[in-house]
Amino acid sequence: MTELVFAGPSGVAILCVYAVVMLLIGWYAGRGGSTGTARGYFTAGGGLGMVTLFFTLYATQYSGNSVVGYPPQAYRSGFLWWQSVPFMIAVIAVYLLFAPRLYVVAKQRGFVTPTDFVRDRFGSTKLSLLTVALMLWGLGNYVLEQLVAMGHGIAGLTGETIPYEVGVIGFIVIMLVYSWTGG
Repeated sequence: MTELVFAGPSGVAILCVYAVVMLLIGWYAGRGGSTGTARGYFTAGGGLGMVTLFFTLYATQYSGNSVVGYPPQAYRSGFLWWQSVPFMIAVIAVYLLFAPRLYVVAKQRGFVTPTDFVRDRFGSTKLSLLTVALMLWGLGNYVLEQLVAMGHGIAGLTGETIPYEVGVIGFIVIMLVYSWTGG
């Protein structure tokens, strides 16, 4: 059985085309009358449709963490790892207890981020900053997992023509440019 490897120029060409397409999408999305506010950036000016939302949630769910993160850990830990499944479901179940009411309050008061609620509810900027720090700490695992998946994907796609480290750093730069241009 032969492996599907785009070693050398073909793999590099595929990644370059992907990078250019992503940068063009970011530029195109950012050129259309952005207000320059946090609300305008995070909600795309309110112009995201259901299709975009679906693919955003899909990409979040089936990202590098669920491809490169959890399966190897489940393999290493075995049956004990299945304990994490009910806990992950419990997080969603508990969230669904307060999310409908929070949605209504967020609409009424114009919240954009979770810290908007904390600032409004408790009136404390220091508590809002602590909330930001805790959320960033919790999401750090997922960001690192995405970088690991990206590096392995690039190195595997190109048959190590582009080394793991170069692929990670290169696509971090592309993601930053994409975000800064409005993508």
